[in-house]
Amino acid sequence: IALEESDEGRGCRIYVNGEPLRGGTFDDLLRFMTSRRSLGADTANPVVIGSHPGVQWRFLVAAMDTAVRAGFKNVQFAVSLGGTDWRGR
Repeated sequence: IALEESDEGRGCRIYVNGEPLRGGTFDDLLRFMTSRRSLGADTANPVVIGSHPGVQWRFLVAAMDTAVRAGFKNVQFAVSLGGTDWRGR
């Protein structure tokens, strides 16, 4: 999960595996992750959350809470997104 600043820091865009999340809310993220779990995703596999500078801490916490609510057990924060092209363009 990658978070990118939007609306001058008052919001964020959510990406999953480099693709923008349809809908773009944390409720949409919960539905997406719950769907993946019901399709057989291993809840012990790592869910890594990263963000770009400018994303408020509360959005990272919301992403973490969402992953836990969806039933994933190994939720981690990325050290850095660095210079990677995480959006898979």
